[in-house]
Amino acid sequence: PVSRRGAPHPGKHLPVKPTFTTGNSSHEWFSSEPTARSSSAMQVDTVNVKARMDSSGVLTLHERGTAMKNFVLWERDKLRQKLKVIDIRWKKVGDTMASELSTLTKQCMNLTTIDLSDNYIGDSGCREISAAISKHGALQKLNLSGNRIGDLGAATISTMLMMNKTLTELDLSGNDLNKMGIQGIGGGLRTNVGLVSLKLVENFFGDDGAVELGWALTYNSTLQNLHIRSNDISNAGAAMISSGVQRNSSLRSLDIGDNEISDRGATSFADALSNNTVLRHLDLTLNDIGSDGKDALLDAVDFTSWSEPMGDEFKLALAMGLHPRLGGESPLHNIAIVPPNHFKKGLLSGKKLSPADKTALVRSERNAKVEATGPPPLSELSPDSPLLMALTYCVHRRARQILFD
Repeated sequence: PVSRRGAPHPGKHLPVKPTFTTGNSSHEWFSSEPTARSSSAMQVDTVNVKARMDSSGVLTLHERGTAMKNFVLWERDKLRQKLKVIDIRWKKVGDTMASELSTLTKQCMNLTTIDLSDNYIGDSGCREISAAISKHGALQKLNLSGNRIGDLGAATISTMLMMNKTLTELDLSGNDLNKMGIQGIGGGLRTNVGLVSLKLVENFFGDDGAVELGWALTYNSTLQNLHIRSNDISNAGAAMISSGVQRNSSLRSLDIGDNEISDRGATSFADALSNNTVLRHLDLTLNDIGSDGKDALLDAVDFTSWSEPMGDEFKLALAMGLHPRLGGESPLHNIAIVPPNHFKKGLLSGKKLSPADKTALVRSERNAKVEATGPPPLSELSPDSPLLMALTYCVHRRARQILFD
């Protein structure tokens, strides 16, 4: 079997012949029958499924490609205390076993990572897993890519995103999420306060899904990395995504390559970058962008940048005039003060500081005591103090990375 892009689907291998494996003292063995646990050679077949937890707390199923039935974990007390990672990929888990694993997830409160990619998990299995994660207090990474999750499963993920506060990485690539599914996930993103990375590659939700994600970006304030490559997004969807990017204050990397975006969509992103100082990386490769769109993006690279706060020690040295080189020839040409003020003209690239600017920059209030332990309390400085301005607003300005063919 092949995926919709023509590449072999990793989760659809034929079953392999049962094999024998020798256990060792660094692993705990669990199976569908309590007498099967042993440190000697053990057979893996299509009925009695062996699970293994290594010394670092990683749970795996033995024998890739074996059909999984009647999966029950014994000695759960040990798992509750030790289990940190469930790494079960390409095992044809299905919805029934996903339900068993969801029960295990609820009991193992030290669990930080679950990878169930390429396992034929559908909406019902996704519902069980999402319910288990909703109130989990430690889980950080969840990978459900390459499964059969549709709009109903996405609705349960939406609820999970609204409730869970620890999950930082979610991968739903290669599923069957359409407009309604992305609408549900977008609704969860609007109120989510923890997710940092979201992958929705190869779901083919088109412009309708892109519209929902654009609205989600408008309200979300924590997501930093969004991957929506290969989703049949055209200029209309790109315009909505770029509108969300323009209003977003947290997104740093956006991969929207391998879609159907042309010059008009590229221009939308160029316009968005002029009002966004956070986005660092934009991937538009494998689209249909012509010369006009490329020129607009190159102009965005030349005239826009993203900002990054500097450390207090560097700010203090700058404000007190302690840095040995400060001026037009200085490597500090990427320093800026935001919001703009009368110091900005002397700190931008290609402009030297005037004597008055230098005097103002190094002057601090008479009652401001700069000690070795750190800068003075901000309450001791007047509102127009150069030191206060530097400590509050001084940032690095960096060039963006924009990729296109």
